[in-house]
Amino acid sequence: MKNFYFYQTDLKSSKPNFMVCFYSGGTFCLEAFCNEVVTQFKSSIFTRNIVFITPEFNKDQISNKLLNAKAQSTIKDRINSFQDFDFHTCFVKRSGYFELSIYNDGKSKLTVTEMEKLIEFGLFNIITNRNLIIEAHSNIHFIKPSGKHTVKFIDVKNLLESSAEITFIATSLLKLIPKKINKIYVDTSGIYSLAFELSNITRAFDNSAEIISIDSFGSYGGIEQYDFSSDANTLLLISASTSNDLFEKLRKNAALEQASLVSVIMTQVNDS
Repeated sequence: MKNFYFYQTDLKSSKPNFMVCFYSGGTFCLEAFCNEVVTQFKSSIFTRNIVFITPEFNKDQISNKLLNAKAQSTIKDRINSFQDFDFHTCFVKRSGYFELSIYNDGKSKLTVTEMEKLIEFGLFNIITNRNLIIEAHSNIHFIKPSGKHTVKFIDVKNLLESSAEITFIATSLLKLIPKKINKIYVDTSGIYSLAFELSNITRAFDNSAEIISIDSFGSYGGIEQYDFSSDANTLLLISASTSNDLFEKLRKNAALEQASLVSVIMTQVNDS
């Protein structure tokens, strides 16, 4: 199982060359991390910033194993003993907000807005590399769950191929979900792995062994027949929406009036 998701980007011309690593959790292995960093540096030798992102419940382990002089020296020696770089950490809280710092210098040089942009780059990288948009050949077309016809189709399950990337996406959703979750509905079983990882993350933050139930209601075709029940701790995940129609139908369902609704992929602005 891959615990690391690496990508590279530039924030702006004055802050170039960022290597970002998201660590999903488990037992941290410094050797495996160093191997990944060395591989990444081969394609970006002028990197000047390494940004390490992980949920806050991993903070003690990472502080002990990575944020010390010996570990930092090992990373530098494995890359190039003359290489200078800043090592930033971003611990993501249960609320979705960040604790930012830089090794040996305390306060990070990154702002919250810049960190949000780095995470957006990571999400965009997954979307572009995992073929989110499926386009039909000239002589065929798709019928969406709504019944509408289209030559392009959003297939969110394509994004959910790597365990570390799934955790990265789930972590980015923390700011949108209830403080406590006891039940998750999904519109399609294709995003079950994302809902399952969200439940794992929230339980890890709460240090809870309580099982969070997850079920699919079957998108448009299942709304009328499905027996929903909800409270303030209910989350409903919509895989993708190009029109807001499914979101609005679910929002009008009296059985879901207390639930939090989140569309994972949207093609238009939805202030809700």
